[in-house]
Amino acid sequence: MSYPRHRPRKPGLVSVQSCLKDRIQPLVAQALRLHQAEFGEGRDIHHDGILPNIGRLYQIHISGRDRSWLRVGTSEWELNFDDMSRYQSEAKWRRNGRFLSNAWGRQQPGQPIRRPGLRAFVIGANGKRHTELFLLPDGTAMGTRTELGLTYDCWRRSRHHRWLVRREQIIRELKPFASDAWIAEHLTSWWPGKLGRDKPRGMWRTRFYALQEELRWDRPRARSRRVFRPKVMLPGQPLPPVVRSGRKYGAFMSDE
Repeated sequence: MSYPRHRPRKPGLVSVQSCLKDRIQPLVAQALRLHQAEFGEGRDIHHDGILPNIGRLYQIHISGRDRSWLRVGTSEWELNFDDMSRYQSEAKWRRNGRFLSNAWGRQQPGQPIRRPGLRAFVIGANGKRHTELFLLPDGTAMGTRTELGLTYDCWRRSRHHRWLVRREQIIRELKPFASDAWIAEHLTSWWPGKLGRDKPRGMWRTRFYALQEELRWDRPRARSRRVFRPKVMLPGQPLPPVVRSGRKYGAFMSDE
């Protein structure tokens, strides 16, 4: 079982960098800015325009009571919004005060300044929210990244996968002769316990403690230049003598 650091590049797929794209947030912001009076009165907004990068006509319908949508040609996506309004403290020495939490604003005796904010998304075919629309290089289809099956020129593993990669490296260093099946079973749950039971023969105690702490807390990261590599013993070969720790023996390497 092995987790590569980078995902392999998917051949035969169109990348995001080769497509034209337009963000949803500027389109919604422009519609709200041009129809601010209608929006303030609680009426629905209907705006027509041209996508700045793709160059196609689009229609936006924003409603506080009904369904909001974005339409480009024959394709239509539902709009979804997040309220990003924040309270703002009074600025005595600055032009703008700091943004504060909603809990702080509700506890104030007066009415603090509240700056309105809105974040816009489109709902794709998979039910997830997206912030951009893409047009294929040949101009045959337009949609979100998941609808078109777009990929990236360089794939990076998520934080969870990098965590699994690092845990596998540490477990293989502490259990150099463990099987792949055992590592796969204990990848997310194993933690070294006693020093004499789980420490490999010949490993420095400081190295063992560093790996033990990283497996338990995920930090601090143990130094990679001190990776322990056990010596492969041939059948019938006698074990090397044990070096005890302490001033009497003049060494710090121990095998218990």
